Amino acid sequence: MGLFFCEGCPLGYSAIGGQTLNPYGRKKFETGGSSSGSGAAVAANYAVAAVGTETSGSITSPSSQNSVVGLKPGPGVLSRSGIVPISSTLDTPGPMTKFVVDNLILLDGMIGQDPKDVQNTVYKSSTFNTIAFDSIVNAFSKRKVGVFSYLYSDTIYKQTIDKITSFGANVLNLKPEEMSYTGFLNLLTTDMRNDLSKYLKTMSADTTSIQNTEQIVAFNKKDSVKRMPYGQKLLYGIVKDTTTEASLHKLKNTLKKNAQKYLGALSKKSVSVILSINNYHSGVAALAGYPTLTIPMGYRSSVEPVSLTLIGLPDSEQELLTMGFTFEKQIKIRRSPKNYNQIVCKILI
Repeated sequence: MGLFFCEGCPLGYSAIGGQTLNPYGRKKFETGGSSSGSGAAVAANYAVAAVGTETSGSITSPSSQNSVVGLKPGPGVLSRSGIVPISSTLDTPGPMTKFVVDNLILLDGMIGQDPKDVQNTVYKSSTFNTIAFDSIVNAFSKRKVGVFSYLYSDTIYKQTIDKITSFGANVLNLKPEEMSYTGFLNLLTTDMRNDLSKYLKTMSADTTSIQNTEQIVAFNKKDSVKRMPYGQKLLYGIVKDTTTEASLHKLKNTLKKNAQKYLGALSKKSVSVILSINNYHSGVAALAGYPTLTIPMGYRSSVEPVSLTLIGLPDSEQELLTMGFTFEKQIKIRRSPKNYNQIVCKILI
């Protein structure tokens, strides 16, 4: 819940571990958040793979900023038991790796039924294996792909779409009406008010006295310099929240409807995937309940990473991975950050 604590605080900050730094530019580029540690560790070759958790952008953002492959499955695909919650409506874990095949391997290992997670109802065994990827020549050929023409001002994005067009994809320019996010913060605040209390009561040790947000706020105030140097404005919002269950249900339905309308080209089968940049459309994809795959797309002149994000319909995770594999294989754009080329993991015996 790193991003749902303070307002205006730096991404990747932890009261315990300090500030996470981006290996492509320490203290120069943002790490993305809130799974910044996972993204930076994989990018810096401290790990082959890591697990991130996302509510709205927390896998997509650090994957983009650290030039790694990040898959945010649709809610319900992977178990969330044990993960500190923000929103039981939107939360999901997902694999973060340097390459697409590694992402599939970790995803396959994470899939399974969990009776403790009420959303884990769309479980299905993986239908792909890593060997099958070797036979994929071009997953974009004759595929209908949606793009946002207003993003063409980004040169790297425009060049990428041109390359995908050369792969044989049929590109459709999308111009959806502006989406209303009214109530999004309210949804997160109310969900966390309910979900965090349940988590603390069921997952914490018997010796833990903190059972709700009010007690967390009080605990932080006892040592504000160490525990909340940037404040805890969002937690104050949770304490003050009085939204009823009926209002929350109505709000969820409205936001989901708005998001699915914005991404309507997918549901109408006009396109099979929509292409975006970084975490630009993480919020709308999260609210719609759609999976996203973020994959390195290039680097700015400053060497800051920039990524392509694929958005698909529910249960299209493996389809997104096949397209990501084609893209990765064709352009071979990813490079390790300078001075981080050696794997430095240690096996502790």
